[in-house]
Amino acid sequence: MNTALRPLPTLGLLLTLPSPTEACTSMLLPSKDGGYVYTRTMEFTLQMQSQIMILPRGQKMVSHEVVTWVLGSFATVAEIKDGIRKVYVSGTRLKQFGNNVPPVHYSFHDAQGNSVAIEYVKGELHVYDNPTNVFTNAPDFPYQLANLSQYQYISPNVLPPIQAGKMTLSAASSGAGLNGLPGGYLAPARVVRAFFAQ
Repeated sequence: MNTALRPLPTLGLLLTLPSPTEACTSMLLPSKDGGYVYTRTMEFTLQMQSQIMILPRGQKMVSHEVVTWVLGSFATVAEIKDGIRKVYVSGTRLKQFGNNVPPVHYSFHDAQGNSVAIEYVKGELHVYDNPTNVFTNAPDFPYQLANLSQYQYISPNVLPPIQAGKMTLSAASSGAGLNGLPGGYLAPARVVRAFFAQ
């Protein structure tokens, strides 16, 4: 891929490769001034050997590095959704994943608060609008949305006491209305907690 890089847009991203000991969760938080703050956790057990890279405006780059290309080429989620469909992204077999091409998941956000989930699963590109502004690694994004819908009963309102015969039973605390959130470390549980933490 040969692309001239534009000024770095205000985009957030998440790249995750699923494994039981690796997990990332991201979310976009609205700020009081009308902007957004991108947050994420990164709990990889693999050494990422990340380095800061500064590319001057107009710098030409040849590679298959999706994140660098997206951040250097697009300013909005709408541009990403259109542009990502026009390139071929090849899979790389990784020995850390049994010499397989792992499914890859990306999340990008723009300065207007829009989010997109991009996934390459079994060699196929999937692009989804992400109205939740929350993202994590596998399972795939449609599963995450379906799972999130199972928590529609969660509310910031304190529930009334329940009656058991002549006895009134009140909760020990309100739990800020978040009683029932999943507490596990698996990706679906982390998505639910991140969504309600926004």
